[in-house]
Amino acid sequence: MIVVALAAAGIFAFYAYAGYRSDYCTDEVPDVTSIYVYTVDKGVGDLNRTYMRGKKIAIPKTDAPYITYEDIPNVAATDNVEAVYIFDDARFNALSDSFLAGGLTEINVAVPRDVLKYYGAPSGMSYMFKLDISQMPGTDPEYAVIRCTADGCEWSSDPVDEKTCMLYYKYDENTWGDFNDRLIRYILENDAVSDVSMLITLSSKTPEESAKMQDLLMQNFSGSNYLSAEFARVFRDKTNLELGQRIATFAGVVLVVTASVEILIAVSGKRAQKPKTRKK
Repeated sequence: MIVVALAAAGIFAFYAYAGYRSDYCTDEVPDVTSIYVYTVDKGVGDLNRTYMRGKKIAIPKTDAPYITYEDIPNVAATDNVEAVYIFDDARFNALSDSFLAGGLTEINVAVPRDVLKYYGAPSGMSYMFKLDISQMPGTDPEYAVIRCTADGCEWSSDPVDEKTCMLYYKYDENTWGDFNDRLIRYILENDAVSDVSMLITLSSKTPEESAKMQDLLMQNFSGSNYLSAEFARVFRDKTNLELGQRIATFAGVVLVVTASVEILIAVSGKRAQKPKTRKK
């Protein structure tokens, strides 16, 4: 019976440890109210499902809509949206071609600060520039400027001016048509695919308003991918809660099985100890 109890304890400890190592979420919640939107799943993936379960948002049974370029004007017009910065595939492609062809040897590029500081992974900017975020200059409150040469990239304290290459187009109703035309030409000429990757900043910069906006986006465009303070918080808390529930359920099963085995052993032991009746 002692061996059974020890074996059960070992099995539970192994399960709990393995679950903790593989599924326990330690993601940090960024101290920011902006929201980054990117396109990977084009449907309700595991990340979004976890968030929606955590916020009790109905998960669509059919294909879920995701944000396309046609939706951006409506997103930009949503209450409390301050600005929308859209990654400019066409401009980035032209910049890359110029460097590869040798026609360009040095240029300053600008990226919204929040994109680099908080959303380097989903935006791809961390991989693209490979810079130490802690060294980002505070010259401009809206943009970080990076000097790019054939040898690599480095932070720059230069101001944003007409010569700076803006890697993110800032939505403006007056120039939106020109941006769309340039994007379409890029897609047709390069036989390319361009999916939305953008930063949304809010007028009311409070965690509560950011959470409301994140929920609204998830309800209307549950097929897009997101990263924000609210998304990180809910995903972390829900993931760890579900892990705890699985471990508790497994503990209950182990306890029931162990108790049953112990009872069987006890009953078998009593039967074995019962004296035999002599025949006359």
